[in-house]
Amino acid sequence: MLYFFIVFFSLTLYFLYFKKVVLQRPPFGYPEGEYSSSGKIKMLCLGDSNTHGNMSYDWVGQLRKELPDITILNGGRNADLTFTLLKRLEDNLKCNPDLVTLLIGTNDANARLNNQNEKRYRELGKITSEEMPDFENFKKNYISIIDKIQNDTKAKIALISLPLITEDLNHPGNSITEEYSRFIQETANQKNLDFLDFRTRQKQFLHEHSEPRWTYKNYRLMMDFATLLRNVFRLDWDQISRAAGTETTPDFIHLNDTSGREIARLVSEWSRKYMTQ
Repeated sequence: MLYFFIVFFSLTLYFLYFKKVVLQRPPFGYPEGEYSSSGKIKMLCLGDSNTHGNMSYDWVGQLRKELPDITILNGGRNADLTFTLLKRLEDNLKCNPDLVTLLIGTNDANARLNNQNEKRYRELGKITSEEMPDFENFKKNYISIIDKIQNDTKAKIALISLPLITEDLNHPGNSITEEYSRFIQETANQKNLDFLDFRTRQKQFLHEHSEPRWTYKNYRLMMDFATLLRNVFRLDWDQISRAAGTETTPDFIHLNDTSGREIARLVSEWSRKYMTQ
């Protein structure tokens, strides 16, 4: 009995340390200041936890293995909204990238779903008391991010549509992210930028009778559970999804192996267009 208590206590302490310390650290290859790539093409992947890669499938890490001739920098930060990305963008762009991917907006949308979500982002310091995570501010911030990239670099830019929030296409989270993704596509068209429609591909992975064992109201618990299973017990994200009864996400917000590999495929195909130019 004492042995099991010690094991449980140790795992709990490790998980709390991981959650409070490790998850707050920048990802491997995070761009801060100037960055020498020894003549290689530099690709900067900007985003939130679905780019950061320790609460979600690490598609940026997969690309590093598949594209050794490109220096790939990970500009994803857990729980970021467009507000926080915009504030750190100047430092991120000092690496002078040749290619930039942008996958941001999930947390902006999630903050709108209920007051508790919005409160949590404020407690994390991701939005101030003066900032309101509504659609108008998302659009304004998103355009400002693109303008900053274009003003500070000569990079080719790929805008990525947002992942689903839950696998219920009728859920309010998907009404919001659908609207945001339409705006992202319209922006790509207006500014003559590349658009990677991950969202449509994610929908195609869903089967007609998917039966999640949880609901969105449990997503915070699911996130903690998924983080524990992945980072303590080393299960892969697809295994965690199967335990939750989902097909493309371990927790209704993040990417499993199946959906994460699809983003990697889309970004890989896009980047190869510019490797020969």
